[in-house]
Amino acid sequence: MIRKRQKQQMRGAVLVESMAVICALFFAFLCMLQIYHWAVNRLVCQYSSFYAAKGMTLGYRLNLVRRSARVAAIVASGDSMGNTSGDERADALNYMLNGDASGVWYANWYPQGNDDPEIYLCGDYGDNFISSSVILFNSPLIWPGLEKFLGIAENPIPNATTKGFDHSKLFLEDAD
Repeated sequence: MIRKRQKQQMRGAVLVESMAVICALFFAFLCMLQIYHWAVNRLVCQYSSFYAAKGMTLGYRLNLVRRSARVAAIVASGDSMGNTSGDERADALNYMLNGDASGVWYANWYPQGNDDPEIYLCGDYGDNFISSSVILFNSPLIWPGLEKFLGIAENPIPNATTKGFDHSKLFLEDAD
């Protein structure tokens, strides 16, 4: 028969064990949330890269291609730093029509320091194909310093590259 004192000690052990399990589950949830945050940034890079490639394949001017890629990446662009109306749809339209003269810009478009996040856009015209890449350098983590705690050497860098056939060359050929 178990005495009263032994029963109380067993209840304390159960409490300690359950607290340890709750802490482990909470940490696992935070890690999954961080992975989700990184995956969303990667998805935004893919979306933005698609719009840049689409503009390049149709032969748009490069400044218009850059604008469309930036507008597609507004979600990962950080805080609004220019004159914005608060309506992202209206701001995106204003930026597409007027470019930098619209006054609409975000923190990750023009980083101020070396460690600030930056959306880097680049494209390449090949013989018959184009490619566009979007890279989010210094992607912000939900909790800074988490990579050191997890033993990751450096932050993962969300990026995406889209390749496509250069349709703009079809319109530049003679119809002889």
